[in-house]
Amino acid sequence: MSSMNKQSFHIYFTLSLFISVIGNSYLFAQDKSPIPDATTLAPSLNTMREVYGDKYAKAKASGSPIEKLQALSVIAQEMLSTSQTTQNEIDRYAILQSAERISIESGDIETTISIVESIDKFYDVDLLEMKVEALEKIVSSVQRLDSTDHHNIVIKLFFLTDDAVTLDRYQLASLAAKNALSSANSSRNSDIVKQADDRTKQVSNLAKQYEKVQLASAVLMSKPNDPGANYIVGKYLCLYKKQWSKGLNHLANAGDPSLKKIAELDLNEFSNSDDTNSQIVIGNAWWDIAAPYSDFKTRASYWYQQALPKSSGIDKLKIEKRVAELNMNSLNRGVQAIDLLSQIDLKKHVLSGKWDRNSRSIKCQSSGSKNISKVIEIPVSPSVPYAIEMDVKQSGNSLNGIIMCLVSQNKTGLQVRIAADATSKGPVATANFSATSKGSAKTSTGFLAIRRRVYSAGNIVFSVLDPKGIQRVRYEVRSDRVTLIVNGKQIIDLEGDVNNLDQISRLLGIPLKHPNFLSLAVESSAEFEISRMELFRLPE
Repeated sequence: MSSMNKQSFHIYFTLSLFISVIGNSYLFAQDKSPIPDATTLAPSLNTMREVYGDKYAKAKASGSPIEKLQALSVIAQEMLSTSQTTQNEIDRYAILQSAERISIESGDIETTISIVESIDKFYDVDLLEMKVEALEKIVSSVQRLDSTDHHNIVIKLFFLTDDAVTLDRYQLASLAAKNALSSANSSRNSDIVKQADDRTKQVSNLAKQYEKVQLASAVLMSKPNDPGANYIVGKYLCLYKKQWSKGLNHLANAGDPSLKKIAELDLNEFSNSDDTNSQIVIGNAWWDIAAPYSDFKTRASYWYQQALPKSSGIDKLKIEKRVAELNMNSLNRGVQAIDLLSQIDLKKHVLSGKWDRNSRSIKCQSSGSKNISKVIEIPVSPSVPYAIEMDVKQSGNSLNGIIMCLVSQNKTGLQVRIAADATSKGPVATANFSATSKGSAKTSTGFLAIRRRVYSAGNIVFSVLDPKGIQRVRYEVRSDRVTLIVNGKQIIDLEGDVNNLDQISRLLGIPLKHPNFLSLAVESSAEFEISRMELFRLPE
């Protein structure tokens, strides 16, 4: 890289870093209306009270506390629906503002988030901050939240913490983490409390690191080749933000010849290479890095995993051993994954079958009939993009496999099934695209009903790895892509697969998309054990 290009890169990075402090993607929306001022809004709010006042009073006078909350939630949902067909911007904001207040009062987490997202759709607001504040109000003001509600709020606040960290908005990240800890304490689940406490400490540590990065970035504005400043910025980007492509440019200018050599090797010589030997060489270089830079050793895992599918013999065994060691001993940089396994309450979340918790795993028991499904529904509802990763072991000789089903209501959805197939040479994976329309299922090849949420399914079959032993299943969902990875091998990738998407859309009679979901269900008529289940926030 020429000195001119290096200087341009450093200036560009530093400017973008400063911009991220004062704003985010919402800041630059040009086609949204400003929020009406109080004087302008007053007549529309009076209209809202006239239209919905009686309904609100009736809801507040409902029988039990639970019935009151449910009645308030119904009003909020009705107001949200009305806002979508209201053309006057002032009236629409008055409806949405009133709906948000009532929804928060009802403790309806999903409707509140939907209302806030609708406000962001039409008006120039800070969506991230609004979500954090709305959840904070629910936590502090609603007295009838149960442990499931608190689990759901904690997960949402964890993801909002991640979003704020991504944007280097540490004050907001700290607020989200603090509220997550408050809600976790209310859940009285010690595992969740520990996760929230750890996350709060991590955000505090990241904020301190970022203060150093800001000072170093200021130095780079005038001295783009300053070794110390480049090292601080490079380490922060690589280890804390996982932005290796940017961070390596700084590490290459950190002053140490050995670190410079490896960073440039990673950046230039092998960064676009599909050659397995080259990938192993760069992985080995990071593995053997000098002790002062041992934190960067985790980069070896990335290159080893690139090489693993085509490696063989002793090379493959060595790579597998090193990857396992790196995964076990890697430092927890950035924000951690969310442990879903600890949030499963067998008394509340089991829909069918018998389940036991053994140490840190859950296992479904055998039943008299092998065809009886064993179902757990976990109350998680992250927003796209996210990943769910499970370590699963199937026992017995059943070939029925395991289904991960994302449960939503009156929207399109997706099931992912990992199964063995007696008619093929090995196991298969099946993607079951599911949908409902106004509460009634579309006719299709499969059928599944969970807690009155009815789905129909169209199936596509893919080959996967041998299911014997523990399988690591990773399911990634983005707005335009769904990917299934089993034991490091990509099995399903539906990005831009027009033929498959069109086929399923025609089968279901509606356009296919992946929705926000209400919960995750894990089902099988086979016996299986889950020893790890984690939720990750994927970068945009």
